Amino acid sequence: MLENEKSGTTDSQEYQIAMEVFYNKHLLQPKFLDAEQKSLIARSASQFNLDAYLAMWGPSGFFANGSLANYDRYEDLRKINIPTFFACGEFDEATPGTVCKFHKQVRHSLFRIMKACSHQAYFEMPFEFQKMLSIAIDELLANVN
Repeated sequence: MLENEKSGTTDSQEYQIAMEVFYNKHLLQPKFLDAEQKSLIARSASQFNLDAYLAMWGPSGFFANGSLANYDRYEDLRKINIPTFFACGEFDEATPGTVCKFHKQVRHSLFRIMKACSHQAYFEMPFEFQKMLSIAIDELLANVN
């Protein structure tokens, strides 16, 4: 993948296969999806704005070289002063270690990891995610007063 990034061949079949392997583990795991979810994904793919994605991020989700390449608001997280919930999946592309760093910057925040899930835990295990979210909201609201 690095070679394809360097040479600008992110449209190669080799690169596309490697991306699919990565995405199937860290973005959305097909093993969790039922037929209705797969149909929804297929229908919504046509609504994805590739031009905006390419301009803002670049040709690959792995290496930013678009307008957001140097965007960094990490230090501003300390300014957030409202109850905040951070969640990610165990195998998330936004790794638990990274998300935990964000959580530690925000006062009054909670952080939870969905076991066995990737980036779209809410889609892979919707009922478990809703339960986790509900508990987190209750906990955050209890600490407000």
